[in-house]
Amino acid sequence: MKNCLFMLLFLAIGLFACESRVFVDDSEYNDFLVSGQSKMGNGDLKGAIEDLGTAVGIKQTPETYVLLSQAKLWTGDAQGALEEINNALQMKGSRNNSDYFLRRAEIEYVLNDFPEALKDTEKALIVEKEFPINKNEGWIYSVRSKIKFDMGDKQGALDDINSALLYKDEIAESNKGLYYAQRAKMKFDMDDPKAALEDLNEAIKIIEPLRDSGNTKESVAAEEIRRIYQQRADVKLALDDKEGAEKDIEKSKTFK
Repeated sequence: MKNCLFMLLFLAIGLFACESRVFVDDSEYNDFLVSGQSKMGNGDLKGAIEDLGTAVGIKQTPETYVLLSQAKLWTGDAQGALEEINNALQMKGSRNNSDYFLRRAEIEYVLNDFPEALKDTEKALIVEKEFPINKNEGWIYSVRSKIKFDMGDKQGALDDINSALLYKDEIAESNKGLYYAQRAKMKFDMDDPKAALEDLNEAIKIIEPLRDSGNTKESVAAEEIRRIYQQRADVKLALDDKEGAEKDIEKSKTFK
């Protein structure tokens, strides 16, 4: 599994087997859709897959496939998630939505298919510029940066994460702390621990207040803060700041 920093927004699409039934309207579809969403939020992924699979058996929509694929991915079924996003992209109008290409890129990344993942991020950028539905160019650059870095294009990766940090839309602002942490990882791997430390300081400054805000779930924010403190401890060790590293390790344990 790749670094959890890059695993927060992985989604996909698909058709799950369900019992053969006859439905006369959309009311049951909506019931299963809402139930599946609720179970995902409560961590009941098996139940979510069953309900969303039933919903997509009643009425196939890209949006329902996205939720179904997300649940599959969270269970570790990346191949199933890929099949689902492919199903979504075959549906009318879905190719005008950059988010679908981005989600497929993220799944391909999990499957270590970096060339295809790179192609899909580039498709996502093209579509987003023509049909700015999601306003998520910053996130697209972040994902493409991650892929380029693992393909060995470190300068290209750095250029992309720098581009991501320039965006000021709602999605970019909510993810800016993650972008700084992502860039810190790159700089650390490129033997620049001082620059990595500066970026991690910025990441913590941005992300830590989210723990008590309404902008993100406390559990998600706490997990990110914990991981970034641990990341900063590694950087401080590389800079021979053992005391600072120990403090960050202890601090990371306070976020649960």
